[in-house]
Amino acid sequence: MLLVKVIVGVYYMINGNVYILIGGRIMSWLWMSGGIFPESGNALLS
Repeated sequence: MLLVKVIVGVYYMINGNVYILIGGRIMSWLWMSGGIFPESGNALLS
Protein backbone atom coordinates (compact mmCIF):
# COMPACT_ATOMS: atom_id res chain seq x y z
CA MET A 1 0.00 0.00 0.00
CA LEU A 2 3.06 2.26 -0.18
CA LEU A 3 2.00 3.45 -3.63
CA VAL A 4 -1.38 4.55 -2.25
CA LYS A 5 0.35 6.53 0.50
CA VAL A 6 2.63 8.26 -2.01
CA ILE A 7 -0.28 9.16 -4.31
CA VAL A 8 -2.35 10.49 -1.42
CA GLY A 9 0.62 12.43 -0.06
CA VAL A 10 1.34 14.10 -3.41
CA TYR A 11 -2.37 14.76 -3.95
CA TYR A 12 -2.71 16.59 -0.65
CA MET A 13 0.50 18.54 -1.24
CA ILE A 14 -0.72 19.72 -4.66
CA ASN A 15 -4.23 20.52 -3.43
CA GLY A 16 -3.16 21.74 0.01
CA ASN A 17 -4.58 25.23 -0.40
CA VAL A 18 -8.01 23.90 -1.36
CA TYR A 19 -8.17 21.63 1.66
CA ILE A 20 -7.00 24.42 3.96
CA LEU A 21 -9.96 26.53 2.79
CA ILE A 22 -12.56 23.74 2.80
CA GLY A 23 -11.54 21.23 5.45
CA GLY A 24 -8.27 22.41 6.97
CA ARG A 25 -9.36 21.71 10.52
CA ILE A 26 -10.64 18.22 9.77
CA MET A 27 -7.62 17.29 7.66
CA SER A 28 -5.24 18.67 10.28
CA TRP A 29 -6.94 16.58 12.95
CA LEU A 30 -6.75 13.42 10.82
CA TRP A 31 -3.11 14.15 9.96
CA MET A 32 -2.02 14.84 13.55
CA SER A 33 -3.93 11.80 14.84
CA GLY A 34 -2.09 9.61 12.31
CA GLY A 35 -5.21 8.87 10.31
CA ILE A 36 -3.71 9.13 6.81
CA PHE A 37 -0.30 7.52 6.43
CA PRO A 38 0.05 4.88 9.20
CA GLU A 39 -1.12 1.35 8.40
CA SER A 40 -3.79 1.65 11.09
CA GLY A 41 -5.31 4.57 9.21
CA ASN A 42 -5.83 2.89 5.84
CA ALA A 43 -9.50 2.26 6.74
CA LEU A 44 -10.14 6.01 6.46
CA LEU A 45 -9.14 5.93 2.79
CA SER A 46 -11.41 3.03 1.84
